[in-house]
Amino acid sequence: MKRPKITIVTVVKNDAEGIRKTIDSVIAQDYDNIEYVIKDGISTDGTVEIIKDAASAYPFIRFVSSKDSGIYDAMNQAMRLVSGDYTQFLNAGDVLASSFVISRVALAAADSRAAALYGDIIYINEDGSEELRKYGKLCANRLYYLTGDCINHQALFVATKLLRREHFDTSYAICADREWMLRIGMHDRKMKMRCLDFPIVYYPLDGASVINKAQYRAEADRCIKKHMPAGYPVFAFFEFLRDNKKLAEILHRAYRVIFIDRDFKRI
Repeated sequence: MKRPKITIVTVVKNDAEGIRKTIDSVIAQDYDNIEYVIKDGISTDGTVEIIKDAASAYPFIRFVSSKDSGIYDAMNQAMRLVSGDYTQFLNAGDVLASSFVISRVALAAADSRAAALYGDIIYINEDGSEELRKYGKLCANRLYYLTGDCINHQALFVATKLLRREHFDTSYAICADREWMLRIGMHDRKMKMRCLDFPIVYYPLDGASVINKAQYRAEADRCIKKHMPAGYPVFAFFEFLRDNKKLAEILHRAYRVIFIDRDFKRI
């Protein structure tokens, strides 16, 4: 695989401002064997017009506007348009960390032939400050999921054949990507994952990224019980820590020491 084709997928509905930012970051990439698939959920706020204008100017952009039952159904539908070797799901409003992110990913993909590659993400806090969320080699271990965490899907580039073989389970509203990773055994030893160790995307931690914590925990709990039942006591222990204010503070501080870098240098 000398020059793998990389597909970026964005699903969107009524987010004209966000989709414009994301499109701009994709068309700024310096890698030319790229495909950008946009799945719109029949927006009514001008989003479709922005997508059409971009698609008319850049032939590598493909889009469809159709009804869907939510983000994961939209992601499943978008896969019908994908023709790349590796696929990344980039949310509307997310911005690639630099103009050469995809070229660096493609180089690593060609060299490793991994089932999936993953990098870091840059959190943008509500006050505008930035922090690097590191996904090191530790996160390629299946046991990492027992902590209640998982690799952010914006940081992942997955072999497209895996996404075609196994779709997202739309009975999950928040954790379908986590369930998918566990279901296909992405973190099993027989599957090769490559840690890229560089930032992939800017990820805004604003009101739009706030989730229903109760539903999130219920779905994460369901994932572990279904795919890692023997490890469920470990998962439950971490949840117990989070439910205790003092223990949760200790856990949070440990998390920041291991995974957060506030002094990283922008690319």
